[in-house]
Amino acid sequence: MAAAVMLFRTSKTTIVIAIVVGLLLLLGAYWWSGHNTDVEPQYSGARIEGDVVTLDFVKKMMEDFKNQKFLHKRYAFQIVLQTREILQSLPSLVDIHVPNGKRFTVCGDVHGQFYDLLNIFELNGLPSEENPYLFNGDFVDRGSFSLEVILTLFAFKCLSPSGKA
Repeated sequence: MAAAVMLFRTSKTTIVIAIVVGLLLLLGAYWWSGHNTDVEPQYSGARIEGDVVTLDFVKKMMEDFKNQKFLHKRYAFQIVLQTREILQSLPSLVDIHVPNGKRFTVCGDVHGQFYDLLNIFELNGLPSEENPYLFNGDFVDRGSFSLEVILTLFAFKCLSPSGKA
C-alpha cells in the first residue's frame, strides 16, 4: 500500500510546515551549539533510546502531552531533524492505492487541537502500516497545542519513514 502517514499536498501546508520546521531547526541549532544536550536525571517523560523513535516512545509522549507534561528538548529536536530528513527524501505527491476490504483514514484540519487528534486516534486507531492515515493540512494554526500536534504527527512519520504507513 503506497500510503503515507502524513502527506503534505497543498502548497499552503508545505509552506507552513517548512516555516515551522525551519524555525525549530534555527532554534535547535542555536540551542544545540551552546547547551548541554544531556537529559537530566530527574526528567520522567518519554525517552528515545538511541536513535530510533519507537511506538512505545510515541505512546508515552502522547500520554505526557495529554497530561500537559513537557517533552525534553533533546527529543523534540531529534524528532524534527529525523522528520526533515525523511520529508526531503520523499516525493511531494504520491499515489495512494487502497486495496478492497482495507480502510484509509483521511483527516482534515486539526488546527493545533491536540485533544481532537487524540479523539481521532481513539476512534480510528493509531497510524500504522495496517491503519494508514492521510493528514491533509492545517496542523498547527489556531489551537493551543500546535507543538504537541506537530511533534506527534512527526513522531508517527518517524515510525514509517518510507511513507508506507
